Amino acid sequence: MSKICFLSNHIYPFHVGGSEMVIKNISEQLVSFGHDVSVSGWDVKNDMVRENVSIKTLNNNKLKSVLESNDVIIVYSDAFLQLDQLLRLNDAYGKKIILFPVGFTAAKASTYLHKLILDRAGKIKFVCHDNVYVDAKMLEEYNLPYSVISNGISALEFNESKPKSYSNEVLRLLCVANAFPKKGHAELFAVCDLLSQELPIELNIYCHTPSWDVGKRLQSQLVNYSKSRPYKVKFNIDKPREEVVKSFYDNNLFLFCSLKEVAPLCVIESCAAGTPWVSFDVGNVSNVPGGLVNDCATKDHNGYVIPSPELFKKQVLLIKDAISADNYSRLSLQGIEFASSRTWERIAFEYDAVIKS
Repeated sequence: MSKICFLSNHIYPFHVGGSEMVIKNISEQLVSFGHDVSVSGWDVKNDMVRENVSIKTLNNNKLKSVLESNDVIIVYSDAFLQLDQLLRLNDAYGKKIILFPVGFTAAKASTYLHKLILDRAGKIKFVCHDNVYVDAKMLEEYNLPYSVISNGISALEFNESKPKSYSNEVLRLLCVANAFPKKGHAELFAVCDLLSQELPIELNIYCHTPSWDVGKRLQSQLVNYSKSRPYKVKFNIDKPREEVVKSFYDNNLFLFCSLKEVAPLCVIESCAAGTPWVSFDVGNVSNVPGGLVNDCATKDHNGYVIPSPELFKKQVLLIKDAISADNYSRLSLQGIEFASSRTWERIAFEYDAVIKS
């Protein structure tokens, strides 16, 4: 068995979902296979062990130690902060690097990093969650082979799912997204402002307080702005994971207005709970049943959705369509069936296969 280290900008147990939950679930499954697994991240407050996974604080001086003490390094996060240093250091160690190219297009902005990755591409195993999002297309542009491993859900967390129905009532909208730039909170409010003119709604947002100052300021601004909306908005901040999972069951529709994604875990988790969703066309949502995709979006050269009044109006129309008598129960069932075959317990075997290849 292998000694494996996940490297990430953000790490559990301090966030409500996203890449942190991918790492949490996969690392724990790999431990159950007999691997020795650790996770190192920049925002770990104190070293700890959770479910037999060592969680460690990372800094520039520890990258050498990470390479010395592990067989496999899995780099998992958007534009990992020290990817250039890691790749250069590994020239002397020759350890297996598995790179999830989240934010890989950002490397284009740096001629140095771009060349660094391409020069070492033959020594890196690339893994994508789908073949439709912008980072996968970047790999194809350079003829770089990659494996595809989908995101999934925890069968233990989402074990009470059954198709839902919707009747005319206050529409309870859910968004699970931390206060990071480009996560679409401003766009979420713009859509809800329009929708509230036609339907009674309430908006529930789940997020975790970011560890960095820009995120903290943005979260504070969003909370203050929400108080002036003409509908009920509740920010659920730093809630336990169990409450986040319950929110997918308790609300009527998951509304996602993020401007760029890879394979948003929150959308699959909404499917698992049987809650239909509506999303901008980001990441791989076009390949996920159980919701409606807003194809009105135009994108910039880095793949970010460009907000527009037309985009917001289309989102409102899709929401009304999703909760219609013809669609709601059908979307709910589609989502449950899709998510049921995509559990971390199954997906971990695909990670194991890449590690051993």
